[in-house]
Amino acid sequence: MDCNTVTYSGTIVPIIQTNCLGSGCHGSGSSNDNFTVYAGIKTQADNGKLENRVLDKKDMPPDGLSRNERNKMLDRSRGTQ
Repeated sequence: MDCNTVTYSGTIVPIIQTNCLGSGCHGSGSSNDNFTVYAGIKTQADNGKLENRVLDKKDMPPDGLSRNERNKMLDRSRGTQ
């Protein structure tokens, strides 16, 4: 996948909304990182924690991502907003 076709708002936000914003997860006001805003997820992407948990360990989200979703996240984490 060409990372130029992957955007935060058009590609990553729907994945986050579907997989990460459930009760007690990464929603606004959660004690975990707030993934409802770009800055919240960018911090985790920049420090490597997002890639480690989602792409390497594959333990987040708990129900997993499809291969296509993982590829989009990987392309996005290596691109720019």
